[in-house]
Amino acid sequence: MLRPTGSILGRLTGSNGAPVAYASVTAIAPGADFGYGDTDQNGNYRIPALFPGDYKIEFQLMGGFRQFAHQKRTLDAADTFTVVADQDTVVDDVLLPTGSIAGRFLDRSGSPLPDVSVEVSGAGSTSWATTDSTGAYRVDDLATGDDYRVAFSDQNRTWRQYATGRTGPQDADRSPVTDGGTTVVDDQLLPAGGLVVTSRDSVTGLPVSDYCLYLEGAGSRNLCTDNGGLSFTDLAPGTYSGSAETAGDYLPQSVQVTVRSGETGSWRSSSYAAARSPPRSPTPRPAPRSRTPASRWRRPAPACSAPTANTAPTRPARSPPRGWRRVTTTSSSRRRTAAASARSGSAPPAAPATRSPPAGSPSPAARRRPSPRRSTRPARSPVWSAALPAAA
Repeated sequence: MLRPTGSILGRLTGSNGAPVAYASVTAIAPGADFGYGDTDQNGNYRIPALFPGDYKIEFQLMGGFRQFAHQKRTLDAADTFTVVADQDTVVDDVLLPTGSIAGRFLDRSGSPLPDVSVEVSGAGSTSWATTDSTGAYRVDDLATGDDYRVAFSDQNRTWRQYATGRTGPQDADRSPVTDGGTTVVDDQLLPAGGLVVTSRDSVTGLPVSDYCLYLEGAGSRNLCTDNGGLSFTDLAPGTYSGSAETAGDYLPQSVQVTVRSGETGSWRSSSYAAARSPPRSPTPRPAPRSRTPASRWRRPAPACSAPTANTAPTRPARSPPRGWRRVTTTSSSRRRTAAASARSGSAPPAAPATRSPPAGSPSPAARRRPSPRRSTRPARSPVWSAALPAAA
C-alpha cells in the first residue's frame, strides 16, 4: 500500500512585484527526502508527492543566486514548513534585494576580447558569465549587502586575473551591489610574463635533460622537454605552484614561482632528489689475513646447556670461524682438571714433577707407543667454549 503524500506550491516574485520565471525550487527534508520543481512564466510552482513531514524551501535562479524561504540567505536560518497528507502547503516568497555587475574586458591592445569566462563570487555564492563579441558581460540577481570579487580567465584556464588588473584573489578589488542597480567592472588583459627553466642534478650538478613542469595558479600550463631547457612565454602574471617530474631515477619536486607582468624570469632547479644514491667510487679491499688451515677447525657438537661466565678463556686467543672450534691436544685428564678449576674459581694444580729415567733405560721416544690416528670425536669441554653460541 502506498504511503499518502502531500504537496507544496506557491509563487516567487521579485522585490518589484514582477514574477520570477524559470527558477529552480527544492523542498529539503531533514532526512533523505527531496522534492523538485520550477517556476513557470508567472512565477508559480508546485512540488507534488511529498511524504508528510517538515521541509525547507530553496529557490535558485539561473545566474546562481539562491535564497531560502522566507527571504533567508542560509539553510540553517530558513523557515520550516509542514506537509500534511492529501493537502497542499502554500509557500510564497519574494526575492531578496538584488543588483547586477556588468562591464567589458579588453585585450592588451585595447580591442574587445570575446569568450572570456567571468566569475563573480560573494555573498556565499558564485555566478558566471561569458563575454560576447564586443567583450561585454553581465551578471544579474546578485544579493545586496555584500561585496563581490570579479575574476577573468580564458576557456582553457591558461591565464587568470582579477579586477582590476590584479594577479591574486587577495589583491582583488571588492565591488558592492545595490538594490536594482548595476555596478560596472571593466578590465584589460595584463601584459604577459615569461619563465625560463633549467634543471641540474642535486648530487652531481650535471644538467637534467628530460623532464616536465606542471604549473597551476594564475593559469594552468604544462610543458615537457628532452633537451634540458624549458621556456614559458605568454604567462599570466602571478604566483604559480605545481610539480616537476623528471625521467629516470628522480623524485617529483614541488615548484613555486612568481611571474611578473612584462618580465621574463628564470628558475633554476638544483634540488632534484635522486631516488637512488649516486654510484660510489670503488674502495680497495684490504689484503686477506692469513688463516689457520681449515683442517685444524672442526664443527662443535651440540652443547647440553648454555655455557656460564666461569668458562671464559683466561687469555686471548684467535677466534675460530663461525660455527667451528679448535680441537685441543691437551690430554683428557688435564682438560677435565682445567674445566673443574675454571668452574670453581680456584687455580689449577701444578703439573707433577718429572723424573729423569734411570741410566741405561730406553729413551722416551723408544718407549712411546706409536700414536694412533687422532680421533675425530669433538672434545667435551674446550677451554673457550663460552665463546660459542648456546645450542637451540
